Amino acid sequence: MQHFEESSRDALARAEQEVDLSTMALKQFTDFEMKIKLDRSQHRLQMTKDGLEEAKEEMAQLEMMYKEQDLADKTREIVLRRGKRRVERAEAGLAIEMRDQEQLATQTLPLEEKRLKMDLESKQKALAQTRRTTEEALADKKIALMSCEFDVTKIKSEIEKTEKSEKTKKTP
Repeated sequence: MQHFEESSRDALARAEQEVDLSTMALKQFTDFEMKIKLDRSQHRLQMTKDGLEEAKEEMAQLEMMYKEQDLADKTREIVLRRGKRRVERAEAGLAIEMRDQEQLATQTLPLEEKRLKMDLESKQKALAQTRRTTEEALADKKIALMSCEFDVTKIKSEIEKTEKSEKTKKTP
């Protein structure tokens, strides 16, 4: 019985620790990680926007510079094409960052939060089940022990009756 009680306490303690850990993980995620990930994504998005703006400004400067100067057409063409490619890459990068930001805010982080909530709920249910199972088993063990004790008492009583009966038969 003592072994069973110790095992039950250990199982309950383990289930309680798992619930506590899941609770802390969910709190950590919702209180800190979500905000940090969103802030980091927003920062990357802003840097990409700034990079695009700078590429456009540089392109405009190059166009103005080569417009006023009479350089060889090939050099001018190469420099302007390079500038246009930078602008195009910056625009593509911005589009990717914007999609990434949207995905993070509307899909990835809510999904992660939902997973953590489901994990917590699962751990809470497991803890409740462990408590019920432990309580039921403990009650069954106590009933079985009481039954055994009753049987022992009954047998002792029968032994005593038999011994008294034999004593009375021996003494005339």
